Amino acid sequence: MEEFWCQNLEPPWKCTDPGPLLAFPVPNRVPVNNARAALPAEVPMGDAVFNTAHGALLVLGLASGDLELVGRGLDDRLHQPHREHLYPRSMELVRRAPSLGALGATISGAGPTVLVWCHYDATAAVVISTSTHSPSAQRTRTQS
Repeated sequence: MEEFWCQNLEPPWKCTDPGPLLAFPVPNRVPVNNARAALPAEVPMGDAVFNTAHGALLVLGLASGDLELVGRGLDDRLHQPHREHLYPRSMELVRRAPSLGALGATISGAGPTVLVWCHYDATAAVVISTSTHSPSAQRTRTQS
């Protein structure tokens, strides 16, 4: 069984609910060169604008302590859709994360580790529901 870890965020700004960041490693790591090769040389302007706007939402959410904005800022059209064939189980978890009680999720780096964001008081429920729906995520290690 793979292990996942939970990191409680303690931002330097005022935030009443710093929320944890849960990482779910998925077996079968993807070499960075393969992940880079999956990306197209050019992208549609609409997708570039979408990612720029959502990146701004993510930064604003982190800077202001607004986790709802963080959740909205996790959407991606430039990397994850093109790499989905490299880690379909990870992308399934990314898509299902909000229905499992999380704010959202994204692929970490080249993948396939999934980063799941949630409110602090929802951590246990998200861990339980995610572990139930992701056989590779069964144990927790907390880092502070």
